[in-house]
Amino acid sequence: MLYRILALTLTILFASPMTAPLNASQAEQATEETLTNQSIVDLHELGFGEDVVIEKIRNTNCAFDVDIDNLKSLKDAGVSSAIISEMINAASSTKNKRTKEDPNDPLSAHESGIYSYTTSQEQTTLKKIEPSRYNQKKTGGFMKSALTYGAVKAKSKGILTGTQARLVLDSEPIFYFYFDATESSLSTQGQGQMAGQSTYTNPGEFILAEFTVKKKKQHRELVLGRIGAWGSMETGATGDDIHPFDYEEVSDGIFKVTTREPLPDGEYCFYYAGTTTPIYGFWGGGDQVFDFSVRSR
Repeated sequence: MLYRILALTLTILFASPMTAPLNASQAEQATEETLTNQSIVDLHELGFGEDVVIEKIRNTNCAFDVDIDNLKSLKDAGVSSAIISEMINAASSTKNKRTKEDPNDPLSAHESGIYSYTTSQEQTTLKKIEPSRYNQKKTGGFMKSALTYGAVKAKSKGILTGTQARLVLDSEPIFYFYFDATESSLSTQGQGQMAGQSTYTNPGEFILAEFTVKKKKQHRELVLGRIGAWGSMETGATGDDIHPFDYEEVSDGIFKVTTREPLPDGEYCFYYAGTTTPIYGFWGGGDQVFDFSVRSR
């Protein structure tokens, strides 16, 4: 304890504006130094005033813990509110600097969207999945459904050109959803929504579905809805086309998404559960999907 206090005292004296400029060795020592909560308590117990401690915080690397329990401990130790406020600002600045420097950190700030999270040789990569738009939508079996009075259901399908997505993942993919309630965010990308439809705020409002690959036609198909007897309607993919997933909010507006079971090799996508709303027998709403391929490795 005495050694730490002496070291802090010497550092303060060297760093004080009243002393001569630091030499190279002293400058390197100041650069490597990191202040912690205990450092601040020690400085307070040494009798340094608020102005000196705040100046020290502003000119030194900091690694403060500023959760509720630690703030209470600082207050109980007699650290002033002004110094605690400066510590909170420093902790926030350190976090923002870290997130800007590490775009592959899932807890950092990212542009709204869906990202895949992969690891390879102890390296992690967070890659944004750019949405794809249906080249066309078609309704199959409409006349047959009408002639059989709905006994045979007509299907609405979304068509994507190509038999494979650009992004290839393994059978147990991990995703991160970033929501930001702004006009152009993931929360409001439901193109063509009707008045009164809500925005999207969590992954539970999305569906993970599997495409049917048509190799001869060189495209992928996804059933978006069905019209049955007496105009009854079903929206979204059904049955084996849907794959359940779990999600948890790991930070404000950031959700980690994992599949409940390994995905078989195939073509998949996330799409908004509310964007295939039938309107007078035709499917309106959005035409975007976040597509990816799964290949065993």
